[in-house]
Order: sequence, then C-alpha cells, then structure tokens
Amino acid sequence: MSNPATAAILAELDVPEIVPFVAAWDDLEALVVHVFRAKTATKADRAAFAEIHQRLQTEFPRWQPDLADAAQGVSVRGEPLAADPFTQLLASQELDVFLTDWSLMQLLPAARETLNLFLIACRDA
Repeated sequence: MSNPATAAILAELDVPEIVPFVAAWDDLEALVVHVFRAKTATKADRAAFAEIHQRLQTEFPRWQPDLADAAQGVSVRGEPLAADPFTQLLASQELDVFLTDWSLMQLLPAARETLNLFLIACRDA
C-alpha cells in the first residue's frame, strides 16, 4: 500500500476482499499524481491507466454503496461533496483529463479520506 494511513488501518482489518480495490486505488492515485506533476502522460502511463481503470471498474461496484455512505461529511474546498468522489474520478476514461482538470485533482484527497473513513468503520464494526 502506498498510503501509510490506509495501510495501517488495513493491517487492523480482517477484510481481505477489500484489498484488491485499495491496491488499485493506490495505483490510480500514484499514477495520476505522477502525471500531473510531470505535466505529461506517456504511452506507458496511458496503458497503465487503462489497466488500473479496468481493475477499478471490476472492484468498485461492490464497494460503491458503502463508499458513498462514507463520503457523507467529507468536503472539498470547504463544501460537502455532491457525490462520492470515486464515481466522479472513475468517470474519466482518459488519463489526460487529469492534466487539465484541477477539480478532479482536488477530489483525490476526498477519495482517500472517504476510503479511510470506510475502512475505519469496517474496523470498528
């Protein structure tokens, strides 16, 4: 896991079926941040995005209702989210959109917060 807070929460859980989703989300987040900082996406980046996006499309539906619940109370720029950030971020079919759409980039921390809140709720259940 690339996010230490998420990894620490996962270490306290016995929910192995969430691990593929979390791993794919970590991969997407790392790739999007890399491309945004580089201000360009290579052919290899685009191929990696397509593969990661496919994994997330497979895993996300199982977790979407719970993640949407966890997103309530999460905010971006001081405003509550209108929808769960995962749905908004996964609606992007092309990596290049992250190079130009700052509002999508601002959803990444909200998605991470939502994911961690969901995992904490699983841990505390």
